[in-house]
This record gives sequence, C-alpha cells and structure tokens, in this order.
Amino acid sequence: MGSIIGLINLHHNIHLGVLSESRDIGSTEVAGRYSFIDFPLSNFVNSGIEKIGVLVKDKARSIFRHLGFTNSWAFNTKTGGISILYNEAMSNNYIYNTDVNNLKENSWFFRDSGQVSDVVIASAHILMSFDYSKLVHYHKEHDNDITILYKHNLNGHEEFAACSELIIKE
Repeated sequence: MGSIIGLINLHHNIHLGVLSESRDIGSTEVAGRYSFIDFPLSNFVNSGIEKIGVLVKDKARSIFRHLGFTNSWAFNTKTGGISILYNEAMSNNYIYNTDVNNLKENSWFFRDSGQVSDVVIASAHILMSFDYSKLVHYHKEHDNDITILYKHNLNGHEEFAACSELIIKE
C-alpha cells in the first residue's frame, strides 16, 4: 500500500480535564503505557501504510516529545515515515487554525509523497484496532470518491454531546 497516505487529524476539541490540560489529546496517556496517537499509528503501520502525516492543531511540543525521532516505528525511510504537520502560520488564530488550512500550509507533504492514490484520515481520540487495508480495498473495489467508516448508533445525541451529525442516505 505504498501509494496510500495516512493522516492522523488532531484538530478536534477533546478535553480530558487535567490529563490533557498541557498536552494534546494525541500525546495523552492511556492506561499509563500508550498514548492515544499510538493506536491510529499502529493501525496504519499494521495495515501497510508507510507514509503518515500528523495534523497538529496546538500543543505541538507534547506531540514532538512523544513521537521523538519516530525511530520506534519500523519504517523504510526511503518509502515512508512520520511527518508532523503543524500550521505555524495560523497557530495563534483560532478561527483559521483548521485541519484544512493545515493541509494547505503543508502541501509539500503531498508533493514530496510522489504518486498518491488515496488518503486515509483517522482521529487519535477514537481507540480501535482496525485493518485499513480492507477499507482501502473496499473503497477501490466500489470506485468511491469518499468512503466513511462509522458505527451506527441509535442514541448518539445522548452519548456524543457537541458532535456534528452525519446523515447517510443509502
């Protein structure tokens, strides 16, 4: 899956009180050993996605510190690796510090990635074990422009406060 880019989007407003007060949710620890961002990173690596970008909104220091030189992830550095994408130009402007502006500011990431066929975007705050290669295969098999992975939930208004609703017409 060398032509696939994985993006971990840290542009969200998930707060865990004092746990995430001085750090991004991605670098916040889960059960004392792993951080939230380790789950989508592991899913990408185990799915064969070797080129990964991390869209950082704020508190970038904690992400830089957690990921370090990214040596702990076994990448072929000629074909992949982790790039931390920080929107430095808009980091102090809450209105314009969005994931879309971050992608625009870091367009070099896509240019330097060569021939890219698809992009998989994941959030760090959703903990799951998932093989994205199956999703990419489904996406290509059905010749979709966009494929969304979701779990049907009947009482989402009660369980997920302050979230947007996505209406899916089948």
